[in-house]
Amino acid sequence: MFEAITLTEAKALKVGQTVYAIKYYNRDGTAQRFTVQGTPKTWKRKIERVEVTLKRGVKEFVTLTNGVLMNSLWLSLSLLRNQSEEVRKLKSLASL
Repeated sequence: MFEAITLTEAKALKVGQTVYAIKYYNRDGTAQRFTVQGTPKTWKRKIERVEVTLKRGVKEFVTLTNGVLMNSLWLSLSLLRNQSEEVRKLKSLASL
């Protein structure tokens, strides 16, 4: 149902943007929310390599790399909004 962040989308993340980790949930069942702390670090010789620093809460920091992008499901806020609009459209069509 949801699409993971691609490499180009990870490179385009901006400071303060929200990213959701779909594999990891809070106690209330919602996806864990992380905030982008710095601009994505990229390499000229390895264009497929990217590192994005994320923060959750006061002390928890995570580095999102291309390996992590492939192994788990991360969503940016814009992707989540697009998906929720699609879900609303499907629900409205189903109710007809």
